[in-house]
Amino acid sequence: MMENFVRMVHRINKFFANIAGILMILSVLLIITETIVRTVFNSTIYITSEYTGYFLVAMTYLGLAYTLKEKGHIKMAFLSKVLKGEKGRIYLDLYTYIIGLVAFSIILVATFQFFMDSVISGTQSMQISKTYLMIPQSILPIGSLLMILQFLSEMIQSLQKLKSGNIQQMDEAKSEFDEFEALGR
Repeated sequence: MMENFVRMVHRINKFFANIAGILMILSVLLIITETIVRTVFNSTIYITSEYTGYFLVAMTYLGLAYTLKEKGHIKMAFLSKVLKGEKGRIYLDLYTYIIGLVAFSIILVATFQFFMDSVISGTQSMQISKTYLMIPQSILPIGSLLMILQFLSEMIQSLQKLKSGNIQQMDEAKSEFDEFEALGR
């Protein structure tokens, strides 16, 4: 059952990471279009800075959980290096996952309240587009929820490694430290 949860979370996060990639492409296309319109027609399409800002936030929030899954976030390797054995590293990971889970739970509540305020008040952007802000703000609680799910998934995987005694799967962390030492750091 836990394996199904982990697989489901990974699929969901991959889906939203793909959406983040699409938003990146849309941002580039929007900027290129704005550049062409300004250069050729000496005009503007007015929404470029507003929507690239929305897209940037969406790319960040929708891609965070996938980045965690892929171990792409910046790590403080010196703490893991000090610990002796893979078991200690797993416990450190569990600790950081719990901290992340608590932090993103708080962020989820705050961003959901922010989103709901815009829904209730019908707040619109002050730009020419008059975009209802609940639309771009909806990404914040969605991305926070994705992070919470990924932290739970990572915790489950770490606990399963501890329970099974199969600590050899932590080779990626070991190779990270080998690379760290090879670079003379």
